[in-house]
Amino acid sequence: MPNLYLGGTAFTPQSLSALIQSRIDAADAVGTARANLLAAVQAFRAINKEASPIVRDLRHFVAAAFGRSSTQLADFGFTPRAPQPAVRPSRSSRRTNRIHPRRRTQEMK
Repeated sequence: MPNLYLGGTAFTPQSLSALIQSRIDAADAVGTARANLLAAVQAFRAINKEASPIVRDLRHFVAAAFGRSSTQLADFGFTPRAPQPAVRPSRSSRRTNRIHPRRRTQEMK
């Protein structure tokens, strides 16, 4: 059999075999890469669990020593946090959160 026509393309037995083998090799590479990724994520999580409190304390120490918006935070790999504006609930939301006296008496019955 000289040629096979599959998917609108003519294949010789050797080219079809090479295509299928390249697909198998790519699938094996994906499986290996996924296993490596999962192992790396597991190792990171174990280290991060131990290091997170230390990094947090270091950040607080550096912020206390140099100021929260100091440029020296960058020397330690930290970025200054942007100040968060104080958010006050709007008047309309405060009105809707109140319980109306008539409704309260109806709910108690």
